[in-house]
Amino acid sequence: MPWDHRGWHAGGAANNTHIGFEICEPAGFSYKSGSVMVGYDAAKQEDYFRKAWQNTVELCVMLCKKYGLNENDIICHSEGYKLGIASNHADVMHWFPKHGENMDTFRKAVKKALENSTDTNTDIGIGDMVEFKDSVKNYYPGSVEVPTWVKNDYYHRVTQTLYKGKPVIKGGKECVLLGKKVKKSGGQEIAGINTWVAKENLAIVNSIPDNKGNRTYTVQKGDTLWRIAEKELGRGTRYPEIKELNGLTSDTIYPGQVLKLPE
Repeated sequence: MPWDHRGWHAGGAANNTHIGFEICEPAGFSYKSGSVMVGYDAAKQEDYFRKAWQNTVELCVMLCKKYGLNENDIICHSEGYKLGIASNHADVMHWFPKHGENMDTFRKAVKKALENSTDTNTDIGIGDMVEFKDSVKNYYPGSVEVPTWVKNDYYHRVTQTLYKGKPVIKGGKECVLLGKKVKKSGGQEIAGINTWVAKENLAIVNSIPDNKGNRTYTVQKGDTLWRIAEKELGRGTRYPEIKELNGLTSDTIYPGQVLKLPE
């Protein structure tokens, strides 16, 4: 099932608001009185548990980054039940404590992994709006100098990353083609410089003002309206304002799409 399709995990409203998961325990025991594990050897299964734990941490980190969530958006079934937003299941609190863990320690592990993550979602691709870094003098090593007006007057849109299916290398650096220019004063998009530029010389631009004074935001891979509202407006719950301002009839957005932002 695609990640942006709601699963029927929680059996309640938590399906709309939180990350939840279920984990397959190892074989070799039985259940009694619902969630009581009979004959479970925690020492013997420690290795299995740690691998399952790590896999689940990594999964939650991926989902948090993809949808603009954090460790506080992760709950288990029993927590959801206490909050009145999930059905009454014991998992995973029938199992985690046998290995000295609970949902609080799990969320701490996710938080630490998020803080240590080096994936900042800044890999430049087709549709991204970029600008030249201040220190840049040449398009790529050995090229002509970048004119001042190219750096100061315009942002640029990436229109090509490959040639004949392969990365373009110039001066020993991987390059992208800047096929559109975007005026910094107003945001008008016009024909570009059509020049290959080293990726390391560029930085992704997320928002610029439009002609009416609105800020704009260029959708990045993995963005959702909720994530954009949380990052740019301070609260994810403001995402309907973005939909209304841009005349969107659904929550579907795509990388490279330019959205106006409310004040």
